[in-house]
Amino acid sequence: MDDRRLCGCAGVLFCCWPDRRQTGSAAGGRSRWASYSSSMGSVSCSLAPTLEWLVAARVVQALGGSMLNPVAMSIITTVYSAPAAKAKAIGVWGAVAGLGMGLGR
Repeated sequence: MDDRRLCGCAGVLFCCWPDRRQTGSAAGGRSRWASYSSSMGSVSCSLAPTLEWLVAARVVQALGGSMLNPVAMSIITTVYSAPAAKAKAIGVWGAVAGLGMGLGR
């Protein structure tokens, strides 16, 4: 992927930040900060002039990504109010997270 495409992809991520209406009131503020730091980390990675800057940008990106995990659970518990639907949604979320960890490198 060349530099222009990478910057274009980072720009799309930068413009697609979630707001409170999309994520629900329970996770609105946290989701915004997680998305901001993850997106800014991605943009910083694409613009990093040296290896040290790239490592620092990856740390920021990882912090944003780690904040998105509890936000997903907060969104699930807000959206699904019925106990059976909430249990099913949490089960699917846990299964996908487990598969991701198991299959990832």
